[in-house]
Amino acid sequence: MTSGTILEVQIPRKASSTRLLAASRP
Repeated sequence: MTSGTILEVQIPRKASSTRLLAASRP
């Protein structure tokens, strides 16, 4: 696996995690 593929997988995960945290917060 290339580092580019890993980054492409990790970046969307971080974005979705941040969205979930922001959504759960009032």
